[in-house]
Amino acid sequence: MNSNIEAQVARKMRVTANQVKIEAEDFSPKLLAQMTRLAFFVADDTFVFRLNTKKEVCPCCDGRGIVCDILDGAGFSREDFEADPDFAERYLAGDFGKTCPRCAGQNVVDDWRNCKNDSALVDLLDSVEYFLYENEISNTNDGGRGGY
Repeated sequence: MNSNIEAQVARKMRVTANQVKIEAEDFSPKLLAQMTRLAFFVADDTFVFRLNTKKEVCPCCDGRGIVCDILDGAGFSREDFEADPDFAERYLAGDFGKTCPRCAGQNVVDDWRNCKNDSALVDLLDSVEYFLYENEISNTNDGGRGGY
């Protein structure tokens, strides 16, 4: 997944210890009604949900705390590195990395997926997250592929 899309969704659906805050979007009336019904608190176009969370390895950077500016979803083969040893050395030294936008370099994020929570709330959050990803992908010129 494109790390920029991951970061955008994480900004709109902020998961912290035992709560999820979601900024209001152009959700369907049905989804908004479910959100309003299950929310712990609603104010200023932000929905707050209470639920169990735990720390998980960041899915955006795989726990490294950095993402590669020039990669973002693609990969390099052994042949790529052998063809340009200077590039390989710089790449492996981290010269092209930037702080992960999802975990802010912390290597872990709070997540609700592997915790015991109300199934209706989990289904709702899955639907909201899916909507946000689809919305972000449709707003990129490259279909979410990170320019590749």
